[in-house]
Amino acid sequence: MTIRQELEGRVKALAAAQIPPIKVAYEDVAFDPTGLDAWLEVIIVPAATVNVTVDANRIREVGVMQVNVWCKTGQGAGKGEKIADKIIAAFPMMPPTGTVWITQTPYKSRAIKDESGWRIVPVTINYRKENEVVPT
Repeated sequence: MTIRQELEGRVKALAAAQIPPIKVAYEDVAFDPTGLDAWLEVIIVPAATVNVTVDANRIREVGVMQVNVWCKTGQGAGKGEKIADKIIAAFPMMPPTGTVWITQTPYKSRAIKDESGWRIVPVTINYRKENEVVPT
């Protein structure tokens, strides 16, 4: 399973479990938020790959996933922040879950008001994955 599949899969499961379910926008996939009061936007930013051992038999992939919680303005700050808190809880630093480790407790940043009538709460999640290098 790729880093993207694992991380996006966790967001997808969380969004589907909400009442009502929340739609998720993924990178480079068509998405129309028309008629929605809230939705999630997932962005994965990979960083440099690091050789963990001198013989380069193991590599570490590190990066950041940002999940933006979009809510219509005029509903108050609580709705987006509550969803952001659920995202944070779904990505615990310890115990590790899956093959992708969360390297720092996820956090939400100050909400941003979008000019088109949305309030966005960014949630930042730092991750890493250890990989054995398979000789070719």
